[in-house]
Amino acid sequence: TADPAGVAIAAAVIDQSAACHVTDNETRSETVDLLQNVDFSAAQRADEFCSNMTSYIEHNLLPDDRNSVKKIVASADYYLIEDGKLYRRQITRSKRSKNQPFNDHLLVIPDALQQAVIEQYHTILAHPATDRLADTIKMKYYFDLMYTKCRDWVKTCSICQRMKDSGSRKAPLTPMIPSKINCIWNLDLCGPITGSSTDNEFSYILTMTEGLS
Repeated sequence: TADPAGVAIAAAVIDQSAACHVTDNETRSETVDLLQNVDFSAAQRADEFCSNMTSYIEHNLLPDDRNSVKKIVASADYYLIEDGKLYRRQITRSKRSKNQPFNDHLLVIPDALQQAVIEQYHTILAHPATDRLADTIKMKYYFDLMYTKCRDWVKTCSICQRMKDSGSRKAPLTPMIPSKINCIWNLDLCGPITGSSTDNEFSYILTMTEGLS
């Protein structure tokens, strides 16, 4: 059965996540880590899958539902309990994440907290696309259908939809016209220059052009 304390924790995180949603004028540094103080042990006990998997690993107990039993028995070897929390073993890494740090124990996120995790990471990472969002989350956390849920979230993000490049609304180049002398200078670095008489002691030339005169 669900733990009332875990349900309350999960609900509080979702409510806080919605209340702290970052607006266009806020910065990433102002985003609070909404999950740093969450009691994941209690939240997992409130989740049906996490609770059933924990009971099976610790006490060899299975639920009455036949479909749940099949899923738990088939995947139990991929899970472990550490410090009272359920983790998922990561055996291999995907091709997209081959250059990222490898974490073989991923904290399992209950259903009630998944939206908060996705929203928080999407905000902190400045609204990335689905691949980067999912790859970053799974460096630390695990939940089923992560890529699909991240994709659905990105599709419904109002900021992402407003900023999405449609290919038809590109802003034209606007020349900077100086209003007086010494108002605008154009700088360019030329080089490297080879075959000079100074034996390449000076390999670059900095050119400066005043924009009006």
